[in-house]
Amino acid sequence: MLLRLAGAKVDVEENAEKMYAGIKINFPPLITLLPSFATSLTQVKSHMRPGADVHVTARSALVLEGDVDIEGSLHVDGAVEIRAAPGAKIVVKSLKVANKGWFVTSVESSNDVLTAMRGFKVVKEETKIFEAVEGELVIE
Repeated sequence: MLLRLAGAKVDVEENAEKMYAGIKINFPPLITLLPSFATSLTQVKSHMRPGADVHVTARSALVLEGDVDIEGSLHVDGAVEIRAAPGAKIVVKSLKVANKGWFVTSVESSNDVLTAMRGFKVVKEETKIFEAVEGELVIE
């Protein structure tokens, strides 16, 4: 799915069909925009600069938290977490992540009630993490 947000190009691949609990379904990429990043489309757009190029493959996981601006290219084929603590800022100018990432697997039974009710869990094999606790972090 190709979107244009505030002059930025955002391309999120659609996932291929997978079997889950005996049913064929499409799982989209695992994209989490925490409330500290944005709670509306207007706020999401405010973090995308004109000319930004975001590409997330179908098998990927992306977590954005806090004051994170995307000014250049962000290409994800795996899993990445970009987290800015309150008062800190992260600017993504150029980032390409390729790793094993995360995957969703079905769970037949579990000691954890919520996992048992949900029927699946996310297995985090490999994640690239960028964190800023103060000041500004520029990723190039």
